[in-house]
Amino acid sequence: MTRFELPQIEQFCVGLDHSEGIAATADGQIYVGGEAGQIFRLNPVSGSPELVAVLPGEGLILGLAARTDGSLLACDASAACIWSITPSSGDYQLFCDASEVGQLTLPNWGCFVPNGNFLFTDSGSWKGRDGKIMSVGPQGGIARMWSDELRDFPNGMALSEDQTFVWVLESTPGRLWKISFDSDGEALPAEFVTDIPGVPDGVAVTAGGGVVISNYRPDVVWLWTPHGGLEKLAEDPEGTVLASPTNVLFAGKDLTDLIWPNLGRWHVSVIRSSGIQGVPVHLG
Repeated sequence: MTRFELPQIEQFCVGLDHSEGIAATADGQIYVGGEAGQIFRLNPVSGSPELVAVLPGEGLILGLAARTDGSLLACDASAACIWSITPSSGDYQLFCDASEVGQLTLPNWGCFVPNGNFLFTDSGSWKGRDGKIMSVGPQGGIARMWSDELRDFPNGMALSEDQTFVWVLESTPGRLWKISFDSDGEALPAEFVTDIPGVPDGVAVTAGGGVVISNYRPDVVWLWTPHGGLEKLAEDPEGTVLASPTNVLFAGKDLTDLIWPNLGRWHVSVIRSSGIQGVPVHLG
């Protein structure tokens, strides 16, 4: 049983190149990446993507994060680095490609925290149990280890509504965790929240302490709340409307439109006026 049936899910934008990451800037512009280094701006009126940048190496772009000045950070799977991008000009520069413990392996997703630092998951190798969470300052540079507790392909991450902890997903096996931080922004011990069936990838925060979780496999979008537990919002056994929904974002004037890119296909999907209230993403 799902809350939303497939006919309730619309195509928000078509003609993309297997997008995974998604982010919205302060002025409401929505961006996604592509599998050949592209950064697209989504045009909700025409339903078409606008190419704003192509990063060196033309590799798969994973997580995106927006900053208050309208720039973006992009996790590049192929180059194993994070880029800083100015969408208005298409300019880019290297933000981070190494840490105090060596080169990055697979920078996947990140979020800004109140002290200005950018936390990001370095997922490691698939089922290699070598993942970690890194921290880098707002100007970029060499990252440092923030937490090495979650090693099973740490993936999606989001700052909590009250900005006192981060939600973090592990993908193999699927688990949701929370990691609080002290007054200096340092990680405290991770707290297990729940198992997630399949391979969870992205997480977005709801008002009232819940999260929406998008699954790479199977093609499912979940809602977890402290009182209701795990609920299936949408599912697509044929993988056409939902096709590897890898990350998820609340959009629209009142943050109730639920939007996600489909890594397995060429479109972004949206459930409009979902009745689920999102919270603004903390911008760097």
